[in-house]
Amino acid sequence: MAKKSKKKGMDLPEGWEVIEEEPKKKKEKREFRVSNNLLWPLFIGIFLFFIVVALVGRSGPKETQTIYVNGIEVTAYQDPKVAIQNLAGMHVVGKTLNNLTDESDALQEIGAVVGKSGVVTYGSESVLLTGITDRTGIFIQPKSFRVEGKTKADLWKAVWTFTSILSDTTIDSSVDWYGVQDMLRGFANVSLVEDNGQTSCQGKYGRVISAEGDILSSLGFKQAELEFNLLQYQKSGDVCQTYQNKTFVNVTCPTPGLWDFVITLRKGNSNLITIRQNQIDLEYASCDSANQASVILRDLLYPNIVSSLVNIRLLTTI
Repeated sequence: MAKKSKKKGMDLPEGWEVIEEEPKKKKEKREFRVSNNLLWPLFIGIFLFFIVVALVGRSGPKETQTIYVNGIEVTAYQDPKVAIQNLAGMHVVGKTLNNLTDESDALQEIGAVVGKSGVVTYGSESVLLTGITDRTGIFIQPKSFRVEGKTKADLWKAVWTFTSILSDTTIDSSVDWYGVQDMLRGFANVSLVEDNGQTSCQGKYGRVISAEGDILSSLGFKQAELEFNLLQYQKSGDVCQTYQNKTFVNVTCPTPGLWDFVITLRKGNSNLITIRQNQIDLEYASCDSANQASVILRDLLYPNIVSSLVNIRLLTTI
């Protein structure tokens, strides 16, 4: 309240008076200060919180999934078949574990089926390794594909399993896969028949020619080794033609027998390699997949065909 008083010695009009007010005291502002003793634990707590969130986001180690295909163990952190098929869309660097010929040839097969020469590109997302080790199987990590075998035969079986999954090709064989290379022994005639009765590869027939070339490359080496007659036919319906004296002539189609081994290449509903004692049928579902399956058959007939072709030395003088 204002305090009223009339001071002496002051002449004021009648009825006036002097009022003195005492000034209000200002409230003192309280400053909020955080002690260093509280600040550091708070900072550390926030830092640890974000670390925990990041670790939880990674959800810890995932469990692997294992399946067996053709007796080969295939392990991955997702569906193993899907993991292999995903390779086709990756940039992959291929490496061998021991720098052996079979390892290198095996790597080249995978590269050919994938469609990348040697499976080597820049800016790699993953690494593909082939090798003879102390285990057999296909082992897929987030950044690597490992195709391994205890022996050459085991390695190749793992590779053929890998490429058959990659190309969606079924291999139906009555003999051990690694033994296919010895099947032509003892035959007098080996025939390659292109059955074009269902072929409709307009604009892509080169894929079929390439597939024939893959198979013929291995048959050529086998012919030099085993000295059989190598014959080639084109079949339409029940009629076969072969090239003689610079022209095609109609002949009787070859049939599998005691002295005759027949390999037939045809378009069908699936990618399928059927291997029996005296014949092999290669069926391809599309013209684009013809030379994927043929690469597999090429190496079944002669696993070291790639390195053998590289080592050919042409005559420089005659």
